[in-house]
Amino acid sequence: MKNVKEIVRKRLKKGEVTYVVFRYLYRMVHDFRDLAKGCFTYVYLKHKVMPIMKSTNSSLPPVMNDVNVIWVCWLQGIEQAPDIVKKCYKRLTALENHRIIVITNDNFEDYVNIPEYILDKYNKGIISPTHFSDILRATLLYQHGGLWLDATIYLTSAIPPDIWAEKLFAFRWDNSLVPWDSFSNHFLRAHAGDIVLGSVLKGLWEYWKRNTEVRNYFLFHYLFYFAIHLDEKSRAIAHDMLTMYSEENHILQSMLFDDYNSKTWKWIERISFMQKLTYKFSEQKIKEKTYYMHIMSQ
Repeated sequence: MKNVKEIVRKRLKKGEVTYVVFRYLYRMVHDFRDLAKGCFTYVYLKHKVMPIMKSTNSSLPPVMNDVNVIWVCWLQGIEQAPDIVKKCYKRLTALENHRIIVITNDNFEDYVNIPEYILDKYNKGIISPTHFSDILRATLLYQHGGLWLDATIYLTSAIPPDIWAEKLFAFRWDNSLVPWDSFSNHFLRAHAGDIVLGSVLKGLWEYWKRNTEVRNYFLFHYLFYFAIHLDEKSRAIAHDMLTMYSEENHILQSMLFDDYNSKTWKWIERISFMQKLTYKFSEQKIKEKTYYMHIMSQ
């Protein structure tokens, strides 16, 4: 499908009616494929993993003292991170007075208790760093509480007190077409021993006990959806959660290399206290007077 898209892109001019029609049809096929894959993932998890999430016999790691700490993870260490990640971290330390702990390959075992079979699969490359970070964020928040930020989150202002005051917080997607993709996990607030994240953690452990590959990139999102619907107490926690939308903090990601506009920048700063960026781009895109360069000059 990718090769077909590239061929058509070379032969058609952007903006022509034929190009627009093809792009629309391509997206329809792509979205249908993702929907079918998502349904299969949902059914598998519901029948194979959700029963373990419900079980009271499933073991969980010990709950420590609840702390208001900010967890950031870059497994190779911030010193080895891309420039945009370093900038996000520098911004975080400039705006936040809370304790910040960077989780790396060298120190994560100082903070979390993770089953040996998961560590073995991670060390063998069966579990990717991305999906290992899903396990880390759930375990860290369940054992210690605090707030998890993806390393590519750029703060436009300090984290609001309203979020620190929440029992559990995750951003929602306003335009999600399927229920299992209604929450994000790039920014999470929880307290030690949280029952929702405890259920997510049991789901993650059970999944990786059974599998040697990830069936869906957004595995965490599915398990979070199941976790908030397991029982009345979990549903009540989700119902009481502050509602804020992910669309508002993904604006800058899509326009990172657009020409910088000061009025648009001020609007972005007003609409959300943070923006989820990305380090996955070609250096050829980097040029002067873009939002990227504005961020890097801060």
